[in-house]
Amino acid sequence: MSQRNDILINVLPHETRAAIIECGRLAELHVERTAHRGLVGNIYKGRVARVLPGIQAAFVDIGEGKNGFLHLRDLRFARQGSELAKKNTNELSIDQILHEGQPLLVQVKKDAFADKGPRLTTDLSLASRTLVCLPVSTEVSASRKIADRDQGSRMCAMVERLKAQTKADGGFIVRAAAQGASESDIANDMAFLRGQWAAIQVQAQQASSELVYQAPPLHLRLLREFKPSIAGSITIDDRNAFDQSCEFAANHFPELVPAIHFYEQPESLFKPIEQDIDAAIGRRVDLPSGAQLVIDRTEAMTVIDVNTASFVGANNSSQTILATNLEAAREIARQLRLRNAGGIVIIDFIDMAAKADRQTLLQTMQEAVEQDPAAIWLGRISRLGLLELSRERSHEGLIDLLCEPCSNCDSKSNAKTALTVCYEIVRKVYELDRLHKPKSYTVRASTEVATLLGDGEAAALTTLQNTLACQLSVQSDPQLDRHDYHIALA
Repeated sequence: MSQRNDILINVLPHETRAAIIECGRLAELHVERTAHRGLVGNIYKGRVARVLPGIQAAFVDIGEGKNGFLHLRDLRFARQGSELAKKNTNELSIDQILHEGQPLLVQVKKDAFADKGPRLTTDLSLASRTLVCLPVSTEVSASRKIADRDQGSRMCAMVERLKAQTKADGGFIVRAAAQGASESDIANDMAFLRGQWAAIQVQAQQASSELVYQAPPLHLRLLREFKPSIAGSITIDDRNAFDQSCEFAANHFPELVPAIHFYEQPESLFKPIEQDIDAAIGRRVDLPSGAQLVIDRTEAMTVIDVNTASFVGANNSSQTILATNLEAAREIARQLRLRNAGGIVIIDFIDMAAKADRQTLLQTMQEAVEQDPAAIWLGRISRLGLLELSRERSHEGLIDLLCEPCSNCDSKSNAKTALTVCYEIVRKVYELDRLHKPKSYTVRASTEVATLLGDGEAAALTTLQNTLACQLSVQSDPQLDRHDYHIALA
């Protein structure tokens, strides 16, 4: 059965949400808030604030609050075209390369997390549909996601030939999406990326210390990643974002234009998946068979426990255990991707005595994570049923963005933040306006949420009132929990 890949994009002035639906199920959820937009992909002309030879790293001021962290291994440009390039990396010390006050062109590779600043690199990269341009490299390579090595080699040879014909500098990675693309498609992408890099260089020369390139907004990034070979659609509920997407696609990916649709129905575009989104921030995940996953996060790792719960299966206990573990493996792969869980993950599967069963489970897990765009390393399953894996994380996890530990329980559960509830209220008002067109709204919410709506998120309310041409008042009700609210129409 062919896989259908649909994208739903919900755009409001303060927040954009994008859902990737695969075979009818929510596979990924991306949330980008205007006031807290991620920095991954942005390029800055920063300034070295501090050099720490003891850890072979430096802190770089990029003008975004917290200084960015730059390790020696991410200073690729400094090891090319100089005497330093002739030395082994282990022989270098970062204070041989950088000094305080030095201007430096850097790119954010990981957003700030907890008390850590953003992770930086000087190994800059710019992505299109089929290629990733590496301006400070000269190498041409194929993505590891291209399973056919012969095909990867042929495509690399094509890119090398195009580089020679156009006298293009820099290196390139051939992306998995390039499979099936024509030589003219590759050439167009190469020209597009070279133009981007030329503009960045001009901006960097003119800037004293500032942002010189900002990664595209969420809806345009997703267009770039969309695979036209997979039947599907891109549905957007905001007219400006829809027009912008159509123009972007027409200029760079014309084959995508027929797949982009504007959503005009009064009901929320996300209404069919809101329940799935709420489940994705919960601690427990119920499986269709009656088995259950319990997902707990600690500061060091994510721990997932698999138990049979109400699932009894067949009379053969080993068959029941294997069936439960296989079902759990597929759902765990989906949950890791949906929650954007990163770092070390320990999965406590139900114990299996047979080595063949453990091998079957590992193979199933390997197949299940292949759809994940993040890099994942899988260990072996121990006799105790434990599987260790690590998953790459560049952006803030879904739970970190939307939730915080619940203060009214044992802190193992997650509770939506006041800001998340505020944005939920704003989305609901937009939907009610499309359905009923009232003249005014009265929102009754907890003291914390009402205060934030009336103060911290006042700009969102002002935009809301101006857009809908209505009156909106907020009332504080100390009897309401944070996640509870009522909206009265008049």
